[in-house]
Amino acid sequence: MQVVAQSVVVSPLRLELLGAAGVFLGQKAIKLGVKPLAMLAIAALGGRISRRELGIMLWADAPNALNNLSVARNTLEKALGKGVLDTNQEFFALQTGFSCDVLEFRNGMAALDGSVWDLWRGAFLTGLRLTDWEMGLGAEFEEWLLTTRETLILERREFAVRLGVQQIRLGEYKAAVTFLKVSQTTDGDPFEDAARYLMLAFGAIGLADQGVLVFTQISTLLLEELGVEPSRRTLEALELIRSEQPEACKKALQLELGQQLIPAPITKTELTLIGRESELEQVLNFLQAGQATVILGEPGAGKTRLALEVMRLTGGYTICLSSHQESLGFALLEMLVQECLKDFPDALSVLAATEQAVLSSLLESRFSSQRIVLFQAIKVLLTHCKVSLLLLEDAQWLDSSSLEFVLFLLERPIPDLRLLLTQRNTQTPRSNIKAVLEAHHAKFLALSALSETAMMQMARAIGTDSLDFATLQKRSGGNAFFVLELLRFAPDAQSKTSEMVGSRLHNLSELARQILEALCIYGLATLAELRIVSGRSLDELNAALEELGHAMLISQTATQIGFAHDIVREVLDQNISASRRSLLHFRATQIKNHNTARHYWEARSVWDEKDEKSAFHAFLELAQIQTQRGDLALAQMWLGRSLSIARSPEARAEVFLETANTLESFGRYQEALEELETAQSITAILEPVLQAKLLNTRVWILQREYRDFVQSARLLATALDLLGGIASSAAQSAISQTYNLLGSLEYNNKDYTNALVYYQKAQRIRRVLGDSVRLADSLGGLGLVYTALNDSKAEKHLLECLHLRETNGDLHGVSRALTNLGMFYGTKNQLTTALEFQERSLGLQQRFENPTGIAIAFNNLGVTYFELGQFEMAQQQYQNAIQTLENSHLPVRPDIHDNLAEVTAKLESLRS
Repeated sequence: MQVVAQSVVVSPLRLELLGAAGVFLGQKAIKLGVKPLAMLAIAALGGRISRRELGIMLWADAPNALNNLSVARNTLEKALGKGVLDTNQEFFALQTGFSCDVLEFRNGMAALDGSVWDLWRGAFLTGLRLTDWEMGLGAEFEEWLLTTRETLILERREFAVRLGVQQIRLGEYKAAVTFLKVSQTTDGDPFEDAARYLMLAFGAIGLADQGVLVFTQISTLLLEELGVEPSRRTLEALELIRSEQPEACKKALQLELGQQLIPAPITKTELTLIGRESELEQVLNFLQAGQATVILGEPGAGKTRLALEVMRLTGGYTICLSSHQESLGFALLEMLVQECLKDFPDALSVLAATEQAVLSSLLESRFSSQRIVLFQAIKVLLTHCKVSLLLLEDAQWLDSSSLEFVLFLLERPIPDLRLLLTQRNTQTPRSNIKAVLEAHHAKFLALSALSETAMMQMARAIGTDSLDFATLQKRSGGNAFFVLELLRFAPDAQSKTSEMVGSRLHNLSELARQILEALCIYGLATLAELRIVSGRSLDELNAALEELGHAMLISQTATQIGFAHDIVREVLDQNISASRRSLLHFRATQIKNHNTARHYWEARSVWDEKDEKSAFHAFLELAQIQTQRGDLALAQMWLGRSLSIARSPEARAEVFLETANTLESFGRYQEALEELETAQSITAILEPVLQAKLLNTRVWILQREYRDFVQSARLLATALDLLGGIASSAAQSAISQTYNLLGSLEYNNKDYTNALVYYQKAQRIRRVLGDSVRLADSLGGLGLVYTALNDSKAEKHLLECLHLRETNGDLHGVSRALTNLGMFYGTKNQLTTALEFQERSLGLQQRFENPTGIAIAFNNLGVTYFELGQFEMAQQQYQNAIQTLENSHLPVRPDIHDNLAEVTAKLESLRS
């Protein structure tokens, strides 16, 4: 079957949001109010957004925000036309194909394309003021507006640095100055590296005085913002430009760029704390109780970000110090003293003579044997400086002397001083820090993975388009660093995260790396499977898994082992040699389960031909799994692979049958019937069970889509004749399907007694076969019949059906079960509950892009809204159902037209 690519319709809509806002349709400028303009901006930068969330953002004080939103949406549709917006009762979005200067600017930044530089006409939505709002500005929108504005300004500064570096490498120093000057502002974090480049670039073109002025500005900014002096390299650059040697400045620039290709000037986070609100509250409570607290987590989990937020909220004078793996003894204490003396130079006067002497020895890097005197001196210093919080970063690297000092403070606490530490739980500590802290009742808080909700908030905060957050969660494992890099820099985030991943892989033993490579090939494995693929003994495997678990590279359940982050797997996968990969695939093919198919395909050259039949069935199984998961493209891929190794007519017919079942699940009924015709035409004589399966699939389509019950009855009778006397499990499975379809047929004919008989026959066979996927079909059918009979057993059967669907990962089945439950609760007049199930069903059908299923879901929602007395909402749902089918060139069921006519008449009578 040939797949035809869809063409993207280019929308005439253009949004100019940098500077004073402008909205254009072609060449025509469209005048809009502030709130409709804000709706467009939010949808352009954030993608599809919940109408409820949008209403709260823009009409926070209104009694009915959704009504106001509907009015604004109608205003937009009148101004822009109906082909621009993509809205329904749940979401608001723009149709694809529109253009927006912010998106173009960000794409250009990602590609280092200087041509987008002139798109910047000013700050984001310049002129949008609080006084423009009639009913007050929603706090969430105010935060979104200001955060987006500040983020774009910061991104432009970073972009200016990158463009400046690019021009320096090209030898275009005047052009570099133009860009680098933009990076130097007084209302943000000091970009010291960029300032040094600018100083040297001015020196390279003979404008030394301008370079000195840059030094003066960055010095002032560093002192005011961070309380630090310029670095030694910046001071050296100052001396160089004062010497007025342009060629020397050029060489210095090239040396700078060879050492640091892209500056990393940001010293503060640019995002509000996201996804760690409960942990923040816990840490603050621990510290308020006077307990030292340790924040544990893997690299990138967000320990530092959380700790910095604690520092910000603590207030007073706080100190943050970082340990290092190779730092010498007393190095941390030396930094602590220097921090205090930098801000309180007269503090030494409060110390006794012996204490001053021991501090002098410390600052001169001389070893001190008078540790207690030293510790007491530092304690007096901290007390005098009124330090409220001491943050020790990377506590796993604390040396023994620093740990002794921490113990000293725990045993002789300063009343108003709190201790906060961050520690990687992926590395063995340098000292016995855990035992020391536990003995003094310190609190330990391990950071968990970020949730999908937190990732969505993070994406919105940095103005990223909507993404598949379930996939993002799987790739990143909820690691905050990975999430942020993937959001900011996709699709080239791999290069930005691989350095962190590589550092963890680099420190692994050879044995642990081999086990990780085996897991990389297999994906998700049991202990026994991993033993076979790795070729290692059980003892070796356990030792390696302990090491990998300690490095936070794997996740383990009681039965399976997988990767903590898929991005780790991706990085590892790129570095496995071809010969090693072939060997691992060969071992994996010896394990007979559904993963066999992938391994067969990856390592066909080493596969034993006699096992080709096993691979064929595994391909079909994978296609079924992907169909249940709602992924049509992957299902068709595996069907294509199964067809490529189908050697007999029956095998090829089986592929076409499975293809028909897949297409039917996605509402592509005519294509499914064509696949059945192809299967039937392969040979004049097909095996009886396969013939019966073909008939059953045809009947399901005839009943579901075409309501042809007469032909269905005839075909089902033929199927039973074909299966008579065959005792195989395959035949029994086909018979159970025929019975189930007979139950459906009798249900549609309102013969509920016979419907129960057939559904119960099918249920008994499926329980014996252990076929939970098809058992759910029978339970769902029984639930519908009991609903029609007003029997109390209906709810139990329908809920059990839903549970089995969810357990099996059968999303199409879940959607049908939700629809049936919605209908059931509607008959019980539990209309709010009915709406919940129907909306969930609609969401799944929209994910599958099944127009028939979407239309049915809209129609069911309309019926429920009608029963609730919300007639306008009901009318909208019926119109949505009709429009969905008409857009797909499908016939509209008469009952939907009847429902629309009924609610329209009701509304007219109410208006009159």
